[in-house]
Amino acid sequence: MIHISARTYGVFKDWDGKTPYDEKKLPLLYEDMDDESAEWMIKLDNEIQAIKAAILKKYPTFDLSSVLPMQKRIIKQYGDQIKDKSTMRSVFATNAGYATLKFPLKQVEGGVVIDTNSRFFWEDIPFGLIILKDISNMLGLKCPAADYMIEWHQKFMGKKFIENGKLVKETLKETGAPSRYGIKNIDQLVKLSNVKPKL
Repeated sequence: MIHISARTYGVFKDWDGKTPYDEKKLPLLYEDMDDESAEWMIKLDNEIQAIKAAILKKYPTFDLSSVLPMQKRIIKQYGDQIKDKSTMRSVFATNAGYATLKFPLKQVEGGVVIDTNSRFFWEDIPFGLIILKDISNMLGLKCPAADYMIEWHQKFMGKKFIENGKLVKETLKETGAPSRYGIKNIDQLVKLSNVKPKL
């Protein structure tokens, strides 16, 4: 989920990979949402919406109505549980459904660190942003925010999923990228999808 990647970066962007934190001083996952994390969410969400627009330009009857902008999707999902629906930051920070959630942490000598073995890294990068990157490539689109998030996260994963802005073939098999399964272009991807055209 792109909001998790953006939020993790927003809080731990200056981490050196080893220095522990005082758990009591760490912000909550969403309740303490800051503007920088929200801005990265918006950047990533814009790249998803650019993919949607590019697909619909070529396949106007393809039903992507469920691919809502993130802020609208969260509001639709949580409704009145959100006190302030005005901004990306506020829909996370004032959402009762997200209250008290914490980052996955690991106890180390001197405090805690973000658990780099958690799904925040191992699901959301190879099975989230890498898919976004791969589809962007098929459409000839650039996705600088996704590239930046992948590059930052992979530093702590002992893997290199992208290098110089390009997908690394050796690690592609460890991701959910469509091209891993032999899908070479957007036409094949649309044809193989289970999404029905709009009537």
